[in-house]
Amino acid sequence: MIRRAPLALSLLLGLASAAQAGPARQCVDQSEALVGQRARLVDKDFPAPRKLQSVQPDYPTRPGSSKMESSIWVGEALVDGDGKVRDVWTIRPLRFEPAWPEFEDALRASIRQTVYEPSVIDGKAVPVCVTISVINHVR
Repeated sequence: MIRRAPLALSLLLGLASAAQAGPARQCVDQSEALVGQRARLVDKDFPAPRKLQSVQPDYPTRPGSSKMESSIWVGEALVDGDGKVRDVWTIRPLRFEPAWPEFEDALRASIRQTVYEPSVIDGKAVPVCVTISVINHVR
């Protein structure tokens, strides 16, 4: 017997997929203006570039909180032909109560400092859009 997902669940999954495609689309669409050529999306036939260097975020101190919170940040980064991150877009922002935008700013700043091995197609370095996930546990 085949069980189908309820219509509401199917719509929710479809909306989640569309929401995830939005920032990736933004990365690809803005890549020409930022690096002079259209970036490739990482997929099963085009693997993500290897990370060569990363910088730990310089997170700000959170005032007045003693409880432990966890949050997942998901974003897209445009990596140019030299392996440098040119821009970062948020797909799923951090969810802290109360909101703490300085934490996400520090995370995005550290991602901009990451260096990757250039992605190469037919002997030529090409820009690529990569998805990045970061799990944060903070007090």
